[in-house]
Amino acid sequence: MLKRWIGIFLLPLFLMAQEEPQRFSPGPVLKLMPLAMVDPFQYTLHGGVELPIGLTNTIQAEGGWVFGYLGQAAETDFTQQGFKLRLSWREYFAPKPVKGNRSRIIHGGYLALMGSYQHYNQTIEIDTSGGYGYFREYQRSIQGLEGAFLLGYHTQIGQRLSIDVWGGLGLRYATHRWSPSKPAFSGLIPRITPVGDLILLPGGRPVPRMGMAIGWILR
Repeated sequence: MLKRWIGIFLLPLFLMAQEEPQRFSPGPVLKLMPLAMVDPFQYTLHGGVELPIGLTNTIQAEGGWVFGYLGQAAETDFTQQGFKLRLSWREYFAPKPVKGNRSRIIHGGYLALMGSYQHYNQTIEIDTSGGYGYFREYQRSIQGLEGAFLLGYHTQIGQRLSIDVWGGLGLRYATHRWSPSKPAFSGLIPRITPVGDLILLPGGRPVPRMGMAIGWILR
């Protein structure tokens, strides 16, 4: 009789233990970074996907295509194309289930370790004749590697929408390669190259990180 009552008492606890991984089991989330599309120095169509690898961990893969910059319509002597790749690992502090929702994404604060790579190709035409209309074309290739620590918060709104915000600090190293050579009169370059001389300076330096993503939860 005693064993029967012990079994009846322990049965709900056993069932709850079995259901706990399901309640906290996250699902994939497709994401769009809207702030990247209004960055005046590098208009970027940037998106990604967050995938679960455990009850408290996820991996987020991102990619972005740089398609323009502020004032490009008026600047006919400069063109720019490029891309960004990012990969981050996230550890959620205290994942919370969203009651009444079967989509089951991880929900709460997190710490992330992010690695990124950026590459840009630029074509610049500069008047080297002192006003006589002779333009010389220069090519510049910019590459940047970065590692960063981020703190963020991911929350769910409704059945499918999610909002993800983060901030942190990174360390970035960038290189510039010119062809045929770097212009000697470099005083004009910051005015016509929004990415490079103003954003990805050559060498290593700390950089702040802030961002926001709007997500769509996949079932």
